[in-house]
Amino acid sequence: MIAFQNRDRLGINYEQLDRLPFWAPLFGYTTETWFKSGIASDVMAYSEVVARALSPTEAQGIAESGAKARTLVAWTPPLTAALAFFFTWRGRGRFRFPFKTPGPTFDPTIFRVLAWLDTSPVIYGPHAIRAWHSLRFASYSALSYFAIKTVIGPFALAGHSVRLMQDPRTKDLFKEIQARAKHARQTGIDPRGSASPSGGQFPKQSEQQTWQLPPPQSEQRSWQDDEPSSLGDEHVQPAAPASSSSWDRLRRDGAVSARAASRRSQDGNEAQRSDSYVYSQSDEDSQSAKEQAQREFDAMLERERQSENSDSQDPF
Repeated sequence: MIAFQNRDRLGINYEQLDRLPFWAPLFGYTTETWFKSGIASDVMAYSEVVARALSPTEAQGIAESGAKARTLVAWTPPLTAALAFFFTWRGRGRFRFPFKTPGPTFDPTIFRVLAWLDTSPVIYGPHAIRAWHSLRFASYSALSYFAIKTVIGPFALAGHSVRLMQDPRTKDLFKEIQARAKHARQTGIDPRGSASPSGGQFPKQSEQQTWQLPPPQSEQRSWQDDEPSSLGDEHVQPAAPASSSSWDRLRRDGAVSARAASRRSQDGNEAQRSDSYVYSQSDEDSQSAKEQAQREFDAMLERERQSENSDSQDPF
């Protein structure tokens, strides 16, 4: 659509180009939509590759070479029909099809429109013979079109490239295109990238810096892993005085355990704030059980100490 709208704005003199055969529009090769628009598309494509506007001489050289290539491609339908007619006429006596020849039981005077359907209409006599030949011609036409299209397309493209290399108007342009293509193969950069509004200055999305993902949660240490280091100073206890009783030492050990539990609770809160650790219900139940056991242990020590004091005051 863009090429169709700009076909008259590229400085191309279409009057100097090769003209399509008179029968080309019968096969869809029209002058305006297929011929001129295709040539304009070629000129715009070359301009995009070299990332600059082409000079009038360069555009005219590309247009003339492209016109020759498209005129050659327009010969595909008549060549297909001629080749199909040749094979159809050659095997008419035995009703030969592509890659298949009917056997001796074949009756050309009977033609069933749908061979796999018993209730299909049947044609008899000379009309059946003409129907068989028409079917043979259609089969050879499909095969011939595929063969000619496979040959004539690459041949027209190769001739177009050779003319661009030999034409003084487009020789330098073709060398520039080859240099850009070589550079693109070495660097892996699309040669048309510089034709974009950014001029190829911006990196691709895959090359832009992305956010660093946080480390997996399995690599973060929980407060249970930090317990030995956080309790290291509590394990080093000063020597108890010789005059202290065994219950006093137990009481001090209990106080140390209480401080350790408090320290673990604080470390757990800090870890929760820094690492966004989410405690489960089982962790909360375990913490409550530890606190309840600590309270019962403190109460037991207090009762034992009171009992020891009362025994020491009793003279008996």
